[in-house]
Amino acid sequence: MMKLSVRKPTNQSSSPYCRSKSKENVVMNMYWSYYLKRIFSNKLKLVAALLFFYFPLQDMSYIIRGVKRGGAAIYPFLATFLPGTITNWGQRLLFWYLPLYLLLLVAEDCIEDVKTGYKNILVTKWGKRRYVTHNFIKGFLISFMVLFSSLVLNLLMAEIAFHGGYVLGASGMEVEKIPAMQAAYQSPMLTNCVYILMACFLSGMVGLGAVSISMMLPNRFLAYPIVYFIWYIPSTFKRPIILAIQPFTEFWMSDALPAILFVVGINILAAIAAYLKVMKYDPV
Repeated sequence: MMKLSVRKPTNQSSSPYCRSKSKENVVMNMYWSYYLKRIFSNKLKLVAALLFFYFPLQDMSYIIRGVKRGGAAIYPFLATFLPGTITNWGQRLLFWYLPLYLLLLVAEDCIEDVKTGYKNILVTKWGKRRYVTHNFIKGFLISFMVLFSSLVLNLLMAEIAFHGGYVLGASGMEVEKIPAMQAAYQSPMLTNCVYILMACFLSGMVGLGAVSISMMLPNRFLAYPIVYFIWYIPSTFKRPIILAIQPFTEFWMSDALPAILFVVGINILAAIAAYLKVMKYDPV
């Protein structure tokens, strides 16, 4: 009698590819839990993160107090943080010193790990390539997400608190005469969302550059001034970087394109230089 052989189903999860992906996910989860724990256990880093929420809330409370004192309620889209229609001191404090907050939040641990020798442990455990790429991802994502969370929360609060507002930041005649303002006022929610995404993207690039320079130069007296100076340069352009993150003005976002390209380009170059330095010249 002929015997029928039954092939056992192959276990896809036991394939080398699946095992490597599973291992990578475990490492990533360990890394993020390790990093978040460092933020919440460090008061200075925690303060730096909370400042991203404090400045928009303070600006909005100022506008609300003005309405309570008898001022007219403005349109919700103008009460958000980025336009700075009524007050912009919080916006200035946040974006003028953005690199300093991000250095504390995402790059300080690169300097600490070198001084304590913990970097050698991480590199031995994860490998140089993974250590560098994880720091790049951390620098961009955390810098992007903390500002994104703050600005989206501010946008939702403005829509609720100033629902029914009727005062424009400019006269109808001014809006009609200026194409950029006319386009922005026709789609205010879309305009706010686009500028929020641009602000968060630039924040992510600054965070990436801060991590990169801190890995190349793990010294606060070198890394902090360099990162801040790189952010200061595009603010001196004829069309400064602030135009890329401030909606409802007479300027188009594209007017700040040279400043945007500078921020993106210089921080990508910093990341490439940091990668080559760590991979080729670091002893461990």
